[in-house]
Amino acid sequence: MTLCIPKDGIVSKEYVEDLMESATDKKIHFDGYYIACEPIVEYKKKISIDYNYYNNLLYVLKTLKNQGFKTMLAYANWDAIVFSALCDIDYVTIGTYENLRNFNCERFTETMPGGPSKGWYFSEQLLNFVRAQELDMLRANGCINVIANARNVFSDTILDVKFDWNTHKPDVHKNYLLAISRLLETIGSEADIGVRASALMVMVERARQAYKNLESRRVYLQDESSDYHLGMWMTFLKSHAA
Repeated sequence: MTLCIPKDGIVSKEYVEDLMESATDKKIHFDGYYIACEPIVEYKKKISIDYNYYNNLLYVLKTLKNQGFKTMLAYANWDAIVFSALCDIDYVTIGTYENLRNFNCERFTETMPGGPSKGWYFSEQLLNFVRAQELDMLRANGCINVIANARNVFSDTILDVKFDWNTHKPDVHKNYLLAISRLLETIGSEADIGVRASALMVMVERARQAYKNLESRRVYLQDESSDYHLGMWMTFLKSHAA
């Protein structure tokens, strides 16, 4: 069964409570939910930093799991690692970052224009995307190693100075998919939720230190490439960790 949650619904506790009451009705005769949730994403951001979005979506996932349903978090962004650290989600589906990386109901009913982009590099070290145009700045200041993904042939390819960046090139998307898959597998490999949350907090703190390392070298990433989400993640993880 599919649960399609709009952005004005996921931030409303009343809406979510009503939804869960219906979704866990004893008369239901299927074993799981395919959950597509539309986040509120601010201008010059790629993922939500709305606390209610995180809090209520986690409540949805935990409620369904506690009632014995299988859960699949669909059209997920890389904030799926936060939910995976705090709940035993059964499946996570993540597409390429240019293909429904943020689920939006309107995309199925009308054409939504997008701005021009050379592409984005997803860095496991920063737990974030870096705009392709900013790679030259990082390279010129000897900082590519700070953001580079280890053991990732696609990362090696697209960070090469000779790589001709284009957002539609397969290696760009494969770097993201390999990196996020590895993060999800690392988090999911811990059976204990408390250990899992602590492990992600360590990753978040390392990412914050990586940003500080860049700034110590006088490199400041802006807008989507900045660490705008890490403070929210740390706050949320600490408030929900066992």
